[in-house]
Amino acid sequence: MNKNEALSAISKAARIYENELCNKNVLIVYGAMLHPQYIEITFLPTNFLHLTGVVKSTNLNNIEFYNNVIDNKLTVNDFDFKDEKTELKLGVLTQTIKLKQNARMVGTYSDNSNHILLQTEKLAGTTNSCMGFIQLRNGLYVPNTVLKADIRDEVESTQRVLAIANKNISDKAYGTPDYIAKKVDYNRLVRTLEKMGTGLKLKLIDEPVNDTCNANNKTQNDTDKLNTAEIDFEELLITAEEIYNSAYIWSSRANTYEYPKAIDVMKGLAQFEKKQDTNDALAKADAIDTWLSFSSKLAGNTNATQKDIFTYNREYWELFNDCIEDLRFYVENERELNSDIHI
Repeated sequence: MNKNEALSAISKAARIYENELCNKNVLIVYGAMLHPQYIEITFLPTNFLHLTGVVKSTNLNNIEFYNNVIDNKLTVNDFDFKDEKTELKLGVLTQTIKLKQNARMVGTYSDNSNHILLQTEKLAGTTNSCMGFIQLRNGLYVPNTVLKADIRDEVESTQRVLAIANKNISDKAYGTPDYIAKKVDYNRLVRTLEKMGTGLKLKLIDEPVNDTCNANNKTQNDTDKLNTAEIDFEELLITAEEIYNSAYIWSSRANTYEYPKAIDVMKGLAQFEKKQDTNDALAKADAIDTWLSFSSKLAGNTNATQKDIFTYNREYWELFNDCIEDLRFYVENERELNSDIHI
């Protein structure tokens, strides 16, 4: 890529930045529906230069650099490539700037992986590219880098983006969401964020996506979700990983009355494996059904000791882990192949 091509890429990205991000706050909600997390990002003219990977070669400040791009006054004499990564950044800049189309996973940047250390904290993106953010003292984030990389290789762990909304910096409330992930009930998500005391002001939408609860029943929990005919495998994976990592549920102190969520998760995993319809998957589903059957018997056996229950559950630890690995592989592929819902 020569500097003329770089200028063209910068100009194209700046137009998108101006129309979709500049002087706006963007809210990205991610994680689990029952325990969502979020980041609020402020996009200012001064932030744009950091995303390009170029450095100024004149006395322009960051805002002047941005304004010159927008006004078609920037020339190839006004910047230089910072390093060998600049061309890679510019190659994905336009796609990454389209945040509502490109942000599908979020994670905390990991400085333990085999790459050049970056001064960034959160990443949002896909398997092709991602944008990095650092947090200010007021709690808001600002963008400070773009990477041509699989986000899964750059963060400690990825979490699914549930929704994206934006507002002008001067506005108090976020408007109609720009993006809602597949099978996410946006109104329910808004109510959950309100109950968490986030202080976020979000607009409810007229027709909730996958509205599975009504005004008199807003407290649908994990178990309700797993018992529906159509299982959300993304949610199942999140809950399954929580259960698997719970030392209490799998400890000798637990009994079948104390881990109903584990039983519901196993039911969900059995349905998932049956859906795969391979010999190996069906064998795992049968094994899970066996576990569920004996768990029920143990629950009703007053002579069963804590040791009996602990020993029995530990035998199925490997099965549980294998099914979660299958589900994780399935979910990651679905994220890339399935179409998403845009507003």
